[in-house]
Amino acid sequence: MKSILVFGMFLLTSSLWSQSCCEGAFADLGESETFKDAHEIPTSIEYSAVGENITFPTSTGTDGRAYLIKSATPSTKYLLVIHEWWGLNDHIKKEADKFAVSIPNINVIAVDLYDGNVTSEHDKAAEYMQAAKEDRL
Repeated sequence: MKSILVFGMFLLTSSLWSQSCCEGAFADLGESETFKDAHEIPTSIEYSAVGENITFPTSTGTDGRAYLIKSATPSTKYLLVIHEWWGLNDHIKKEADKFAVSIPNINVIAVDLYDGNVTSEHDKAAEYMQAAKEDRL
């Protein structure tokens, strides 16, 4: 049996978190200037990732994408990392690599919710977030 831990690489205030993504409210946050302005634009970093980019089949028929760091020893334990609204960028890959080092015997998967789209622009991030369909996610 595989064990899965989930860790989101995002911070939301309790008032924002209370709006359920399943009701469409989460995607609607992309229209909020307050929400957009609450996210500092990520600085560009040069990072040589330890893991590998992978694809996997999904129920929608279009392959999913993720960044995978395999455990040094074979393991059926997984930590899922969910990226911020900027997409699966080098910052998130770097954090995923840190988890892989600090938590022994665990595979780390940073799931790409935006199918390869990454940005450092508020409006583009809002666009990607709003375009993400619940059944695909």
